[in-house]
Amino acid sequence: MFGHPALPITSERTHFIFMMAGEINYKSNRVQWIVQVSGMVQSHPELQIINIHMHHYKGIRKNTPLELVSAMQSSVFCPIPTGDLPWQHRLYDSIVAGCIPVVVETVSANGCVDHYWHKDDKDIGTEIPVSFTADSCMELTYPFASKINWRDDVFVSIPLHVFENQQTLDFLLGLSKEEIDRRHKYLSSMRGTLLYDWSGKTKDAFSMALGEMCEVIGI
Repeated sequence: MFGHPALPITSERTHFIFMMAGEINYKSNRVQWIVQVSGMVQSHPELQIINIHMHHYKGIRKNTPLELVSAMQSSVFCPIPTGDLPWQHRLYDSIVAGCIPVVVETVSANGCVDHYWHKDDKDIGTEIPVSFTADSCMELTYPFASKINWRDDVFVSIPLHVFENQQTLDFLLGLSKEEIDRRHKYLSSMRGTLLYDWSGKTKDAFSMALGEMCEVIGI
């Protein structure tokens, strides 16, 4: 809840994947995620994959916000399709819910590995300004990178060739229980730093931001 510290997650993770996506900002990356996850639902019903497909936001309120949070908390992985911005809310929703975010790894023009900003000629919709393209490493894109190990501890990165060959599910099923447990433990330890705790009793996003500013100015 907004203004409160992160509450412990008590849900049992009975769902392998949670994804909610639709036809807004229809990028090829998002289309491929929709196609692959829809196929997983059909081919592997035993994984109990939650796949919510929106149609221009119509009918989205068939699920309440609390129901969606509960669904994420009971899921192991949450795919993060390309969105309007790399810091889209679905990423932070998944982390706060303790659901491991899954992204497709790409390499930008300067050779930096990142997970969002590659210029996609198949994008349909608003053109992305040049200043927003993928020439920044992910450590320059997400908050508190000096304290949060986004690359190795937060994201599960699907190599681009694996994703394009529709081998995403095999890749995720190949991750060891120890690796999955390690990431869930890490998310549990840092999820509160992306929230605002108005009580001031926990290390939250505000105190993290102040800490980074103090480091920059040498206090």
